[in-house]
Formats: sequence, structure tokens, C-alpha cells
Amino acid sequence: MSPISRQALRIAVVLAVVAFAIPLCRRSIVLADEGYILLQSWDLLQGKVLYRDMDAFVTPGIWVLLAGTFKLLGPSVIASRVPVFFALLAMYAAGYRITERLAGPRHALASLAGLAVFTVWAFPSWTFAFYSPFAVTFALIALERLLAWRDSSRPRDLLVCGAMVGAAIVFKQNYGVFALIGIALGVLAVRAEQEEAGAWVRKWVRAWTRDGLVVATGVAAVGLPFIAWLGWQGALPATWESLVVHPFEFGAAHGIPYLPLSALTWPGLMKTADQMLTYAAQPVYRVPPAAGWLYAIDFVERMHVLIYWVPPVILGLGAALSYRPDAKRRIDAGLASVIAVAGMVFLGVFPRADFNHLINVYQPIVVAGVVLTHRLLGGRPRPGSLTRRLACAGGALVLSLYVAVAGYWYWGLLHHLDTEVSVERAGVLDRSEQAQRIDYQVRTIQSEIAPGEALLTVPDLAMLNFLSDRPMPSPYYNLYDHHIAHDGGAAVVAGARERAGPLAITRFNDFFSDHRGLRRYAPELIDYLHDEWDMKYKVGREDFVHLVRRDSPRTDAPGESILPYCDLSRGYQTVREHLLFPALYHDPGTGREMEAATIETLCSVPVPEEGGVFEVRIDYRAPASVGPRTTLTVEVLVLNPGEKIRMGRRVFQVKADPGFPRRVAFQQPFRLDLSPWAGSEVRLILRTIRRGQVEIRPLEARGFGTVWEDPRLLPPDPTGTGS
Repeated sequence: MSPISRQALRIAVVLAVVAFAIPLCRRSIVLADEGYILLQSWDLLQGKVLYRDMDAFVTPGIWVLLAGTFKLLGPSVIASRVPVFFALLAMYAAGYRITERLAGPRHALASLAGLAVFTVWAFPSWTFAFYSPFAVTFALIALERLLAWRDSSRPRDLLVCGAMVGAAIVFKQNYGVFALIGIALGVLAVRAEQEEAGAWVRKWVRAWTRDGLVVATGVAAVGLPFIAWLGWQGALPATWESLVVHPFEFGAAHGIPYLPLSALTWPGLMKTADQMLTYAAQPVYRVPPAAGWLYAIDFVERMHVLIYWVPPVILGLGAALSYRPDAKRRIDAGLASVIAVAGMVFLGVFPRADFNHLINVYQPIVVAGVVLTHRLLGGRPRPGSLTRRLACAGGALVLSLYVAVAGYWYWGLLHHLDTEVSVERAGVLDRSEQAQRIDYQVRTIQSEIAPGEALLTVPDLAMLNFLSDRPMPSPYYNLYDHHIAHDGGAAVVAGARERAGPLAITRFNDFFSDHRGLRRYAPELIDYLHDEWDMKYKVGREDFVHLVRRDSPRTDAPGESILPYCDLSRGYQTVREHLLFPALYHDPGTGREMEAATIETLCSVPVPEEGGVFEVRIDYRAPASVGPRTTLTVEVLVLNPGEKIRMGRRVFQVKADPGFPRRVAFQQPFRLDLSPWAGSEVRLILRTIRRGQVEIRPLEARGFGTVWEDPRLLPPDPTGTGS
């Protein structure tokens, strides 16, 4: 190509990358991790200090960066995406330059295309304000400078390499340390490559020490100012506890297994909510499936399994090809450096090997894969032997499937995430339902909680605090197990009692990877919510719960769940442990082929000598469409020898879900006095009868049916009556 054509191509590629990246950076709002990072960054700007005044377990880079962004642009979600956008471009540029140095411009374009494809598969992990992509981007820039030093031998390139590793550490300590080890291995490989076979063994200690000092100087130049700042703020003891001690405690207790290769044969792969949230890319449940048969055979879901198992192949082959025993230079230092950094950073997926953690360390794997392909092909544009041609054809077919899925998802994300979250501090686009849900809740918060008054959000809804400009009541912004289990939530309770306003908001469900659940790891907080707050409304379809403060604390005991005494062996009934209570679900079937269905759950409940009261709230999940005169009849019966006595009955005229966020009051509880069975066992039947026809939406994991919320055995009613 002529110089003019080459320059025109570069400009076209840059414009294409910018046009591709901007729509993704404008989309999605992450209530959990993004919310607490944005709120803490704003609070940092207001004078609070990380680790001393705000709970966090990651090095402070992202918070300092966003605080500076908010200082310049004002606090908003869209403002936080500005540095994210430039970091994404820097990641693309680093991947391109690394591959160009080692494999030429054509492979560099392939590397750029691969990073773009996996930006869609990773969505929104690489396109919202989060520390992991920044740390990995700095690691890639460090790798590029290491390769520049390999070519030039200039110490300044190695110094910049060290500074970039320091920046990676400042943004996420474990990723940065792993990258540092990878860079150190790369330095060794370069020195080994530069010496005659065998000679480098005698010289490596002196050379590596000199090179290591240069790298360390770059790391220190970035890291020491942060240490000095934290020391000046009196936060160093808390910093050590948060960044060094606690991550080891947390990692040992909260691992997520690596997806096994055998998952390729699992029936119904990722059809359960837990599997999907753990191991699926988010576009799987943000974008409707491309075709019914693809969904039926779990085609796209099985592509995720390969994403888990391609990295070990790339790293293993790359390590093997890095050593060339028959060549004059026995080490291919370029390939060895890429494999070392990619392999070490990839260790960051452990111990929590869910898809989001996997994809956050995938950028170096993509680059390493392209460089490895170049080496396998011997630098030739076309493979020589039939075996190589078949292997290349198979690889191209697999890659084309990932590109096709990414293309469909990209189109779907742009078309389905098209509604602006219109509150002042947002400015990004999301699904219409999500945007309306957030807008509604922010307006509710601002109308019910005065400026300066704190809002208690549980467990990971700090984004609502940020958008409504209402502070958190305690130093804990995310209330997951590893944040507050050490005191059962006592510090959160103390802050809420002192500073919280009259409204609190919780999610309906625990965070998917907190397997113990809030009711187990934070009993102090649960008791506080039970005693001093009332659940009033649900917002959306099992999305959020609004609580209002009671005039006086409750004095009655919370009671005992009866669900352990229920026979759940038959189908069409499941128990789900929600954030604040358990619930029994009856699924009486959907579709036009079933006109009626009945489900019964038998519970054999021992009643204490002093008696007791059975209490339950009964509701139903609305379907997408409803046939005429469709009803759900709910009954509570007592089973005596030879007879069933109906003790309560309610009929729901089923209505279709309107599809927009709605506030629904919690049903008044049904109460049954069990004093006639005091000191013995009562056999209760919880029955659901469906008549008529209903349909649910595709991929509607929550289904349709009745919900028996928090069925409990309470102490005796002082009035001696049920309802």
C-alpha cells in the first residue's frame, strides 16, 4: 500500500472503532458495582476517605479517576463513561500495537476485530466504570512497552512499562501484581533471547536485577503517591486490612467453580436463573434469542463453555512454541512475553470463576490467540498442509460463529437498550422497563427523603443513592456477605438508626453469588428491618421492596418458617429464598393446551403446647397474556382423617402483566389460629387451582403462578382468632 492509502486505512479504522464503541459506552446502567463506585467517588470528592470512612477492598485508582471526572464534568453516569471510553480505545490500541510488533498489520487488525467482538460478549463489563478493565488495559500497555524495550533496549521504555504496571496495581491489586509477575518473566525471556544459548544463564542475575530496578522505579513512581496520600489521611492501617488481609479471607470463603468442559453435554444448560447469572454473558438475557431452535438446543449457551477452555489451550501451546531448541535464539521472547502476561493476568479469574470475572481477564487472551495463530502458521497468510488447512477452516468456522452472535447482540443491544434514564444524574440508555423503574424509584426517593437525609438500600442498590443524591447511612455501600458478615450488619443498623430517612429499599432477591443469603449472614440487620420497618410495596416483577419506618418497634417474634415441614417432592412447586423472606411457588402450567390444573402442597406442622398462628401472604405472578375468565383459586385446608376442611379461600381474576414498572402493595396476610391442634401435628394443604389459559414471555425465568410468601408459625394470637 502507498503511504497515503495506509494513512487513510488507519483513519478509517480509528473512526470505525470510535463509532463502534460509543453506542456501547452509552448503554446499560449497573445498579450494583457501578452504583457504589460512583457514589463513593462522589463522596471522596466531598471529603470522605476510602478505607477509613468508606468500605472498599480494591486499590483506589478508579475512585480517584472518577472523582476527578466529576470535578470537571459534574456527577452523572454518562460522565463516568468518558474515561471508560478512552480506556477502551487505549485497550484496542495496545492490543493492535502488541500484535503489529509480533505479527504484522494484518494480524493486528485481526486482534482489533477480536477485541471488538469480545467487547460485545463482555457487555457491559468493559464499558462501564469498573476497576478491572482499567487494570487490564494498563497491563496491556505495560506489555506493549516491554516489547518496545525488546526492540530498542532503551531504559525509558522499561521505565514506562513499570509505570503502567504500577497503574494496573493502583486500579486492582491482584491483577496488577499478576501482571508484574508476567512482565518479570517477559524481561527474563528477552534477556535469554538476546544471549547466545547457555550464556544468558551466567548473566541473568545481574541483568535482571538492573532491569528489575528500572521496572520497580516505574511502579513506585505511580504507587508511592497513593500510599503517601492515604498515610496523610491516617488511613494506612485500614488500607492494609482492606487491601491485603480481607481479600484473602474473602477469596477463601466465596469461590465460584470454573465451568467444566463437561458442561457441553449438560441438558438445559444455563436455563436456570443461577446458572445463567453465573456463567452466561449478559446479552443472553438482555437480547431475545435469534431463533427458537438455537435457544432450544442451548447453542449459544454452549459457546460459553469454549470461552472457558480456549485460554488453557492458547497458553499451553504458546508456552510450548516459545521455546525453540533448534534455533540460534532458543527463546521467542515476543511470544513468551505475551503468554506470560496473559497467563498471569488470567489467574485473576480465581477463585470466583463466574463469566463476569472470566471476561474481565480475557483481553490479553484474545491478543495472545492472534499472536499464537501467526506463529502456528509460520507467518504465512495461507496454511500449507491439508491438516493445517482443515484446522484453519475449523477455527475460522468457530470464530465466525462468535462474530455472528456478537453482531446479532450488538444490533439487539442498540435496539432494545434505547430509552434514556432521564433523571438528572443518569444520561445513559437502557431497556424501557429498567429506565422507567429507575426513574420511578428516584422520584419516589426524592419526594419521601429530604436532601441530606440518608437512604438505606439493601444489599447493592447504591446507584439509587447516587442518582437521587441521597447519602448512605453507614460506611458500607454494598451489603454483601464479605462486606458486613463480620458483625452481622450491626454497623449498618447503627448508621441507619442515626441517619436514615423514612424510606428503605431492598432488592427482592439476594445477590446470586451470596449463597448464604442476607437472613443468615446479617441477622442483626434482618432483625432491625423486621422490628422497625414494614414492607409496603413491590416495585416491578419481584425486583424491589419498599419499606417504611414504623412509628414504634415491633415487639412480636418473627416466627418460624413452616416450609421445612412441607412435602416438596412433587413437581410444579419450588421454594425460593428471597432477601427478606422465603416463598413457596406453585406453577400451574401455561399454554393453550391446558385449561385447568391443580397443585397441592402438604405441610405437617408441629404446633407447640401453647398453640400458635399460621400466617402467610398470598399473591400471584402475572403472565404476559391471559385468556378470558382466567382465575387462580387459592385455598388453605386442614387434612383430618377422612376429610379435608377448607379454612380459607381466595380467588384471583388473573390479569396480564402491563409490562411497565408498577407499585403493588403487599397483600394482607392470611392468618389461621392453630390452637385446636396445640401440642400435636396439624396437616395443612396449600392448594392452587388454575382455570383458563395464560402465556408467558420467552425466557421468563420467573414463570407464572401463585406465591405463598413467608408462610410462618407465629406465637399465639392474643385475641385467640385468625383471619
